[in-house]
Order: sequence, then structure tokens, then C-alpha cells
Amino acid sequence: MTPVAVFALLLLAQGAPLTVERLASLPRLSGTAPSSPVWSPDGRNLAFLWNDSGLPFRDVWVVAADGSGLRRVTDLSREAAKIPDRSPVAPSFDELRRKTEARLASGVSEVQFTPDGGALVFVFEGNLYRTPIAGQGLVRLTQGGGLTRALGFSPDGAFLSYLRNGDLWLWNQKNDTEVRATEVGILARGRIASDPSTFLDGGFASYRWSKDGSALALEYENREKVRKMLFPDYLGEETAAPAVRRDLPGEQDAVRTVAVYRVREGRLSFLDLPETHDRRIASLEWSPDGKALLVDESSENAEDRYIYLFDIEGGGRKEIFHSHYAPNGSTTSASTLWTSTFRSDGKAVLFVSDRGGRHHLWSVSVEGGEPVAISEGEWSTVGPAYEGSGLTLSPAAKKAFFVATKKSPYERQVYEVPEQGGAVTEITSLPGTHAFVPSADGARLALIHSSDLSPPELYLMEARAGAVEKRITKSPVAEFSHYDWIEPSYVTFKSHVDGATLHGRLLAPRNLMAGRKYPAVIGPVYSNTVRNKWDERWSLLQQYLAMEGEYYVLLVDIRGSVGYGRDFLSKLVGNIGEIDVEDLVSGVHYLESLSTVDPDRIGVWGWSYGGLLAAMSVFKKPGVFQAAIAGAPATNVWHATTGEMDLFGPPSARPDIYRKGSAVEFADNLQDPLLIIHGMQDTTVLFQDSINLAEKLMTLGKDFDLVVLPSSLHDGTRKDYTALHLMRKIVQFFDRHLDSGPH
Repeated sequence: MTPVAVFALLLLAQGAPLTVERLASLPRLSGTAPSSPVWSPDGRNLAFLWNDSGLPFRDVWVVAADGSGLRRVTDLSREAAKIPDRSPVAPSFDELRRKTEARLASGVSEVQFTPDGGALVFVFEGNLYRTPIAGQGLVRLTQGGGLTRALGFSPDGAFLSYLRNGDLWLWNQKNDTEVRATEVGILARGRIASDPSTFLDGGFASYRWSKDGSALALEYENREKVRKMLFPDYLGEETAAPAVRRDLPGEQDAVRTVAVYRVREGRLSFLDLPETHDRRIASLEWSPDGKALLVDESSENAEDRYIYLFDIEGGGRKEIFHSHYAPNGSTTSASTLWTSTFRSDGKAVLFVSDRGGRHHLWSVSVEGGEPVAISEGEWSTVGPAYEGSGLTLSPAAKKAFFVATKKSPYERQVYEVPEQGGAVTEITSLPGTHAFVPSADGARLALIHSSDLSPPELYLMEARAGAVEKRITKSPVAEFSHYDWIEPSYVTFKSHVDGATLHGRLLAPRNLMAGRKYPAVIGPVYSNTVRNKWDERWSLLQQYLAMEGEYYVLLVDIRGSVGYGRDFLSKLVGNIGEIDVEDLVSGVHYLESLSTVDPDRIGVWGWSYGGLLAAMSVFKKPGVFQAAIAGAPATNVWHATTGEMDLFGPPSARPDIYRKGSAVEFADNLQDPLLIIHGMQDTTVLFQDSINLAEKLMTLGKDFDLVVLPSSLHDGTRKDYTALHLMRKIVQFFDRHLDSGPH
């Protein structure tokens, strides 16, 4: 146990309260979540990445399928685990930054079993390593680092495959030699060192092996025609301003297409896709016989979705499914759930679609024709973007596994259904949120589970109804169990605009005193927040506000959230900054209906799109909120990305939607306290937009606060010291303007 943890336990023994400093300090109070579970080919063992001490550095761990024999295979974190002194007597600023980066090193990034299941290959600092699962005999395979990811093995076990700097590389297992199979990767000249998404101007994004191992299908992206923007970096002796690729709505986005690489010939060829400039690829899958390739893609604005089958030998292309929504009739939430795969007999394709009003499983013949529903009901399947795993087929078991809201809109349970249709069976039952990985034979599941009061943990279980979910990891530090965490309640209330049922998650202060009134905050506001899960970024802060500040804390699933049907989802399209803000106002009305909530002390806060909502709430609804915090706020949606055009449409055709969705347009209405927080290296939501908003507010004579995070990207909580700074500012701002505790 580290000195920090020992000291914390001593304080707890004396009844010390939870502090803001403890929310962000290392070791993490809620621990480090296990990640990247992968089964051995025979299903006897599972490997995953984890740190059992609550530090950021993940090593490789292995556990037997029955849950026995948990052990750490690598010990690369040994040096990183030494938390350096953070006192102000550091030799220099550069040395302090170096130590900070070492403290925050994330460790191993990927792991895979070798085909015989006796060893593991993993990526560490961009290089490949191999070690027996017993942990002795570690071998470094490659030198030079680079952006290395997407480990895989050919079905025959002859090659280890991976992507490095946008190219496909193959490691010959027989003679331990490395071959650069392609030369299409293009390194970006301008990049942000801490943001790998800026490293490449072109290259492969993903790939799939054919079943016989003779070929690979690869998804290719080229961003060379995407505009460049300057992102100044003021840290260092001189200011740097790298020119980084960053698309804007209506402009040139990445070119996306698909290539096939034939291993024996060493030949790369590109498929003849109908369109490459206005497409997003959702799925890329080989048929069981290796003769056909499935490409599931959509238009940038998500109005159109196409599922194609390509005859790899004959060169033909067949469209077997096409869906079309009315202009702007879909949302980002809908399209990110789209996925598809071949049925095990290769005669049909299973896919997720909301064509019936909710996201469900459908089947369509490889010859085309009318799709047939595989699942149905007043619930929805969900996917990786929203706290669950997407459609996964087990050819051996001839069934499909998926995550859905069938049990509750607040939970994510794993279900199975025969691939040709039949009864839907619930597999998991532990309340909360599940993501899953099935073994190759479909007999077992590895699960990452969390709930309102339980941070993410690894579980193992047999893939059958009624089986026990066996907990494998214990991630929170010992101190975590000493706090009396508040369990939330789930509530519903009506929209004050159209009467729709809205769902909320409410934390209430303990020991409420009769006749006294308590402050409340809504946030962090965003879509898809009302979940029985542990939010690794914000759950501790929410608990702190309720426990120590005695605030009510409310989350609201605003329009655009998944799990409530297409109408609820698509209501947001073209209505950013309108119906979503009204849903938050409905949340205020609900809070005001509680006898112990002070209607004159209600705040709102959010990050990214949630930051836009927070700013828009006080700009469009002055007097409703007494304080607002806008973190990394997307206040100018003209500067969104092409990926957000499914919400707005092209700006040339819908300028009115862009104007009414941009909070900066309504800044002159500010009357209530506002705090803006933004990282200067943010390439997702431009720091420039917060600076322009700040300048406009100043020219209007408005009073507001601005907090700048000089080295932060979009997520201001990745670094412990910036997380501490912004959480302090959030708490101080609410305490100052809402006055914590009862009146």
C-alpha cells in the first residue's frame, strides 16, 4: 500500500470527510478499470490489462476460464508505480513535467494470445513483445515504436498482424521476421504529441482476416484534403503552432474506402465503392466461405445506409439493404449503433436497425429482399458507444449475443438469440451495465461490469441463463469501502413542452432536515447519462457534491438519448439548443416539486456538448439557473465536425439550424453566473470558440469566469493535476453562487 493510501485510511479512521483533492489524486480512489479482455483460442484462459493498485499503468494479467489462477504476467509498471514527489521544490518545470508524464503513463495498450494459447503478444510504447503466459521469458520483437495497434493472428496461425503508422505489417511466426505489407500510411507533418488522432494523414483504420487466412480486408482513410488548423502550444521556451487536420461541417472530410490484401501474392487492391467522400463505414466482414465481403456504410448525414456484398473473385457488387430517412431524420446516436455480420451459414446478414421504431436485430438474405425481425419489443439493442457491446455472433453456438435495455432503460444486460430467430434469453442478471466478450466456442463470457456504487470490474460466467457472474478483479483501493456512498434513485417526470416522459437519476443529500431547503445541480448534462453505471470521469465528483456539499444532483436523459425509441432519439435532430434545453428546464420543474429543494439555488453544468447545453441554458433561459459551468463547450456548431452533420445537415442548406444551435449567438442574454473551462490543445471542440465567446461577453460588458487548461485535450480529467484544478473550480463556483448545504 502506498504512503498516500495509508495516510488516507488513517484519516478515515478519524472520520475525515471526502475531499476534492482525493477525487483526483493517485492512487485512484475507484481504482483502475480492467480493460481489453481477450480469450485464448481454446477458451481455457483470459488475458486482460489492469493495475491492481489504482495507478494508470496497466500490465498484462491472465486468469483461467473458471476464475482461478489470477496472476500478473508482466511487471512493466514497477518503475511507473513509484509516485514521484509533487512538492514545489522540483528541480525545474521541465523536470516536473517529465515526472508527471511518467506518473500518468498508461502502460500496455493491447494484448493477444498466440494461436497455441501458450504465449501472449502485446504492445508497449509502440513496440511488440512476446511472453509465455507463465510470465518468464519476455522477448522484445520490434524496435522503433510508432503508432502500433490492432493486433491479430491469421486463422492458420502463420502470421501476427498489426497496423503501424497506418500500414499493415505481418510478423512471420515461423522464422520471426517482420514484413511491411503495404506502403500507404502517411504521417502527418503537424501533430499534437499527446493526441494520437493527429498523427496520420492517411492509412488503414481497421482490418479483417478472411476465414482461410489468404487475404485481409482493410478499411482505408485519407485526410490529405482535410483543412489544417493551427493549435498553439505555449508550453516551452518558444510557442509552437502545429497545423493539424480538422474537418468542418460541409467541407472535405476523409476519403474512406476498402482494400483487399492477398498474402501469398503480396498484392493490394481497392474495392469499387460507389462513393468514398461522403461515407462512414460501420462494419467490414468476410463471409464464412471467404468469397464475399460485407461492407456496411452510411452517408455522413446518416440519411442513407447501405449494406453491400462484394464478390472478391468475380469483382461484382450487390446492394442487399438500403434504408433512407427523411432529411435529417437520424442522429449520431442512431448511426453509431449500426453494425452487421454474416450468419454462420453465410446465407443471410444479421444487422442492427431502428427500421421498426427501436433498435433491434434484423436479418436479410444475401440475395436481398425484405428484412425479417430477429428481436422486437418496447426495448432497444445498444452498442459500444453507449455502455455496451454490439452484435456479436458465435458461429460455433449458432447464436447472437447483444446488449439491450430489455430489463430496464437504466441497465445494460447481455442477451442471446438463435441466429435464425427465436426466443430472446437474458444471460446476465447483475444490476448495472455490462460489456462482453464471448469465448470462441460461445460457451463463456468475459464481462466488464459497473453499477451506481461499483466501479468497473472483470467478471466471468458461463454463457447461459441463470449462470453466476463471478467477480475476478477488485479495483478500488481499500479506502473506497470506508466511504458511505449515496445510492441514487431513478425518477420520471413529464416534459413541460410536449408531455413526453423524461427519465432522471437523482442523488439526494443524507439526513435531510424538515423545513430546510437544499441546493441542486443538474449535470454533467449530456445525452445517455441516466444509467446504472459508474462513470469513471464524474461519479466521484457527483458523490462529493451530494455527500459533502449537500447538493441534490440530477441527471436527465434528454432527447437524443438511446433506449427510448426513434421518435425520442430523432427529436434532437435540427433542435440542438432547443428541445434539449427544454428537457433540462423540465428537470428544474421536477426539482422544484421536491419540498426540500431550494428553487433559488439550482445550477447546471456539462462538458463538450453538455458544455454547450449549460451555456445555452443560461443564455436562452435567464433566471432559471443560478449558476452554470460550461466545460469544453461546443458553443459554435459551425465549427463542429462532418460527423455532426447528421444533427444539423450541411451548413449551406441549413444555416438557420447552425445559428440557433450556436450558443455564442445568444451571449447577449447572459444574466446568471457562468464559468467556462477549456483545454488549449482541444482538437474536438476548438479552444478558439471559448476565446471568441469570452471576447464577445467582455464586449457586451458581461461578468463571467474563465479557466484555461494549457496542456489539456478535450478530456480535462486525463491528467490528475488538471482534473484536480477543474474539480476545485467547479466546486468553488457552485459553493460561491449556490451556497452549499441547507438554508
